[in-house]
Amino acid sequence: TSETLSAIATPTSQYLSPLTLAALEDSGWYIANYTQASISPFGHGAGCPFVENDCIYDGEVPSWGKDYFCNDILTDEAPMKCDPMHRYMSRCDLVDSADYSTYAPGPTYQYFPENKM
Repeated sequence: TSETLSAIATPTSQYLSPLTLAALEDSGWYIANYTQASISPFGHGAGCPFVENDCIYDGEVPSWGKDYFCNDILTDEAPMKCDPMHRYMSRCDLVDSADYSTYAPGPTYQYFPENKM
């Protein structure tokens, strides 16, 4: 799943959400036509835990997030799973930051406390 204005280019379906249209409108540069918006299926109907809780807790994906999040390091041996849209087979794309230590984000921007993913 990819929001049309996300920073990741992907061959999968693109969505222009009402939230993105509202952000564009709030910039003062655009007048949004909300009839052109579509709802991304990523997290749609997943309930409050999807929005209110962490996607990884103690290194594991909670049961409510298994269809949306992953915690496997990207390797050729990583298991193939359905993508969040359930349209393609994919692998989790987490990397071990030790392999990219010169590019690691500062502590403020690290999601994982042990700085391994």
